[in-house]
Amino acid sequence: MPEVNAMTIADRLALLTAEHAGLLAAARAAVAGAQLGEADPLIYLRHELDRHGQLPPVGAVPMALLSSPGLIAEGRRPA
Repeated sequence: MPEVNAMTIADRLALLTAEHAGLLAAARAAVAGAQLGEADPLIYLRHELDRHGQLPPVGAVPMALLSSPGLIAEGRRPA
């Protein structure tokens, strides 16, 4: 894969689409796993978030994460 700076808009769109599809698949797998009573259905989401360095810090407050998605995506914590 080319460097991010050397990517065309079409390349970036294709990458973003693939990353979104992976996250959506992980979310759907987590819900399906919960419906089936799997012991740890969130493992699918944890893996995908960890792959992108986006696991929330220990002790993070869910509502704070939801209220500041831009900050979280940049790796910053909400105030």
